[in-house]
Amino acid sequence: MSEIFPRRATTAERHYYYSIVEGTPFTVVVALQEKHFGYRVKIPERFQTLNATRTTLLDFFKDDEWRIHPDWLYCRYAYDDGDNTSFKTPEDELKHFLKRISKTDNSWNKWPPPRFYSESYDSNGSILPEEKFDCKCYCDKELMLSLIYDANMTKGIFTEAKNDTDKKKNPAAVLMSLLPRTEFEKRFGVTLAFVATHSGLTRWMDYEDKPKTSYNSDNHENQQPHFIDENVYSIEEVWYRRAVEYNMVNDESYVYSVPFENENIKSTLVTASQAVFVTSKENKKKGAAAVVGYQFRHSALQELFSNITKQCYSETGCTPAKDTCQSLERDCYILDNNGYIIASENPMDTGKFFGKVKGPIMNMMVEEKIYKKITIFDYQGVCFKRENEDDSNSSSFLYTPIQHMKQLIGWLIGRVLWLAAHSNFQWMVSQAQAIFEDVPDYQEDEESNYSSDTISTFKIEGEKALKYVKINRTRPKSCDRVVDLFTLTSKIPEKVERKSMCARPYELRKIMNTNLILLVVNGRCPESSKSENFDTLPEEVMYDEFNNSLGCHKAFYSLPRRRPKTACIRTHPDEHEIYDKMCGSSTIITITPITLSIIFFSTFNLIRFFVIF
Repeated sequence: MSEIFPRRATTAERHYYYSIVEGTPFTVVVALQEKHFGYRVKIPERFQTLNATRTTLLDFFKDDEWRIHPDWLYCRYAYDDGDNTSFKTPEDELKHFLKRISKTDNSWNKWPPPRFYSESYDSNGSILPEEKFDCKCYCDKELMLSLIYDANMTKGIFTEAKNDTDKKKNPAAVLMSLLPRTEFEKRFGVTLAFVATHSGLTRWMDYEDKPKTSYNSDNHENQQPHFIDENVYSIEEVWYRRAVEYNMVNDESYVYSVPFENENIKSTLVTASQAVFVTSKENKKKGAAAVVGYQFRHSALQELFSNITKQCYSETGCTPAKDTCQSLERDCYILDNNGYIIASENPMDTGKFFGKVKGPIMNMMVEEKIYKKITIFDYQGVCFKRENEDDSNSSSFLYTPIQHMKQLIGWLIGRVLWLAAHSNFQWMVSQAQAIFEDVPDYQEDEESNYSSDTISTFKIEGEKALKYVKINRTRPKSCDRVVDLFTLTSKIPEKVERKSMCARPYELRKIMNTNLILLVVNGRCPESSKSENFDTLPEEVMYDEFNNSLGCHKAFYSLPRRRPKTACIRTHPDEHEIYDKMCGSSTIITITPITLSIIFFSTFNLIRFFVIF
């Protein structure tokens, strides 16, 4: 089974749990990975009553550098009953309910759960009346307890790391306490550290000494988006999911990534993340608890990459100008586990798919099973088509004699008008006569008569003309799409025997405890002409049946699916008319036997006529 990330894919074995949706032809399916992902983190029983905290709940959320998942329901009022139910942010709403919980001791446990929870219904399936509860609100108790527990465990995680030098208390302080904050950012290019938990809590700390950006500022002009502006969804973020997925490959690895084909290389940041799993003492099963990570400048990685790959590490027989990436005959790259360039000698390649830069080499790595190709079909895709673009249809157009006559008349009128426009008939009626006069040559000084005001007037008129430029508008349409994505396998040979130097014009090594590989390409070997550069962008699937419309194709060749037994009406007795009328073979032009007989006898009689005469 393949799971789609934006232009990425992974493979894993999964367990599928499905059930019918009563009264509909639909089926709801939940897929869980076989390894480690059927388990979740459960908070300790001593924390269930919140008595173990020995502090107010708001102490866990003192600073402003934290966010919760904006779409999850922690606690919320059922309706407006006069209380302050309008909150600017989800964090303000959470703080409001934390105050109420702190004042109610443990009576908040009796608050009703959300309406879609099974606990909201009685034994007869009816919704419990709200009068039975002391709060006209509802709370997800389990989610709230998990959030409070995570907030307690991550409280001060970054401030302690900066100030605490006790290795036993906080191992992260080993490095961070040795260097000042500015020195840490300057030496390693680190700009931000973050942690996101399974309960939807995200904390971060900025390392750069600059004004806070758009996450708490109203001036968004000329500002780079802050990390938290685009990464507030915790477990739904790509870096979170990739870190958890890659834990199955190597539980000590960091997952590195860069934005796809970012044009602003100077401001590009590299994101590194690692999953934190909790292991059960009873059955040794693991569950994902959080993901920690940091962001650093790509320029720092680029400098480190250049320094390492242009040095000789052998005492004898090595020349930097010939035997390292400093040589013009070698091209060096750092690729991630999906084939995207993290660093290279050309910074403009950052974020590009390697097949777009070196397509033949990428195909060779696929053939050697270093990368695995995964073909992904999207049967609910959307394609954008130009409004003035005609639908592609392979059927021919049959003209009637009247249509032929209209085309002939239109052609004749057009030729007559063209001749009239290009013929000089004015001299026949004009009484003007030509007068010859000596005119001096053109003087270059006359150009000075053009003032800057005239030129600026032309520019203004040109800007006004832009309003009338026609834009190629597009309209969305349903379509099937297909894309080939790639993932790194575990088969990376250390040494390979080859018949010639160009039989395998590259070498690669796995970078320890990362999802990256170092690839060195021999630039002296000519690239294969059998394959071209390619990218990982989805393309529309074009069907080659007699009638190539998407609806008719799916009517004939629908995906195999066992429909659930339900009373819902799924078919109609007149559905066969769709196949016979709307999806007929109109593109096939055939000749009837009667027409063939008429043509045969006409031709035969014509031949006899010429033979006789």
